[in-house]
Amino acid sequence: MGGKANKNEALDRRAELQEEASLLSDARLLSDILAGELELSEREAFESMRAALSRKRSKGLSARQRSWAEEVYVRMFSNRPCDDPNLTKKEGGATTFWWELPENRPLRPPGM
Repeated sequence: MGGKANKNEALDRRAELQEEASLLSDARLLSDILAGELELSEREAFESMRAALSRKRSKGLSARQRSWAEEVYVRMFSNRPCDDPNLTKKEGGATTFWWELPENRPLRPPGM
């Protein structure tokens, strides 16, 4: 039963984040996203969107851009289990690779 409760909590959290993201301005949404960890291609795309917003005649994000930004916002701030088998969740919600865990780190060579 605990698994079902956790899944419902995760779905509730995602719904809250989706609502939260929809209420943010385009500039604030992009700032929040860029403050987190992103892949290089995502970071470049969102920085480009933010630069475009700063232009005088900008009308804001397009519907597709806004939708993608909201999806990334929810992904970044939700505590849902990670789908990547190489990643694991630490306490506090930080995601790390399995080889970064203390028990998987290489030992120091002799004399160091």
